[in-house]
Amino acid sequence: MLLSLDRDLVFKVRKFQLLLTHDVDNPIKYTSVKIYIKELAKDLLKRKSIKLAYQNTIQIIKIILGLQKNPFDTFEYIMNLSDKAGLKSYFFFMGKGNSKYDNMYKSNDEFIKKLIINIKERGHYIGIHPSYNAYNNVTQYKREKEELERNLNTKISFGREHFLRFEVPTTWQIWEDNNMDWDSTLSYADKEGFRCGVCYPYSVFNILTRKKLNLKERPLIAMERSFATYQPNIKPKDMEQKINQLIREVKKYNGEFTFLWHNSSFNTKEWEKYQYIYKKVIKSSK
Repeated sequence: MLLSLDRDLVFKVRKFQLLLTHDVDNPIKYTSVKIYIKELAKDLLKRKSIKLAYQNTIQIIKIILGLQKNPFDTFEYIMNLSDKAGLKSYFFFMGKGNSKYDNMYKSNDEFIKKLIINIKERGHYIGIHPSYNAYNNVTQYKREKEELERNLNTKISFGREHFLRFEVPTTWQIWEDNNMDWDSTLSYADKEGFRCGVCYPYSVFNILTRKKLNLKERPLIAMERSFATYQPNIKPKDMEQKINQLIREVKKYNGEFTFLWHNSSFNTKEWEKYQYIYKKVIKSSK
């Protein structure tokens, strides 16, 4: 329709891109005896599996003795897959929060310090994963960003909110006021797809101040937990099919397929039947 009005219009040339992102909620499993006991209780009471409780007990003993790598320490694996495909991974780390959904680790832990050095040396990217209550609290957000920049020795300019919590236009304005380049929060936790209606990064707008912001939104198209967590009975084949359909749709418009797969969504009983899909998604970028 635009071309019918003006044949000389020139549109931006786009090319399909795959953006691999990883929210680091739990960099390592079994960080304390308390967490192990909680996991054991879930195995016995919720999952009602003595076998699973036994397997997890053996696993933690092997980890303590140094006979097995921590199952959530999948960062090398993730970066190797990205490097092999000629891609880069974006890892979003958390600062100190104030809710029960935060503080699974400290940004100045020795493990985190070594991990950050490794990520930077390999040329991958580090962003922020603001805590549960930071999405509408400018003081909390600013404190966490400054903490991460200090402890990780990294300039922070992009990321995604924890639990995909968002409030229009407050969250965007907080990110803008903290000189952020882009956010990638907008998706529905329990449903994959195009919450923003587009598959391109776009400039955001504060509907109260009536001003366009410098901040860009990079719509999150799919998250692994939208399937296995919110659709617990979904078959791997169906999950793979749904993701492939989204990729085809994004390719049709030469858009950006922003994909979230947590570092902790490998090497567990819950994820073992789904984790092959991550490799499939990477192959689809070819």
